[in-house]
Amino acid sequence: MSEEITWQEVRQCLELGSWTTIALAPFLYWINGPAVSVDQWVMRTGLTVIAVVVAISTTGRRLFAKTEQ
Repeated sequence: MSEEITWQEVRQCLELGSWTTIALAPFLYWINGPAVSVDQWVMRTGLTVIAVVVAISTTGRRLFAKTEQ
């Protein structure tokens, strides 16, 4: 039987994935080295910025929702 995935489960996965991306970014930079083109720099920076925004917003929402209850 297939169960429906709730929005809360999706948010939890997004939060975990975002914080994991932020934690691994320095290690991946060390392994891969600096960007060799502008396109590569834009993609790396964009993905990091998106991860930071999602991590902060999902964590803030989770903490704010707990204080309202």
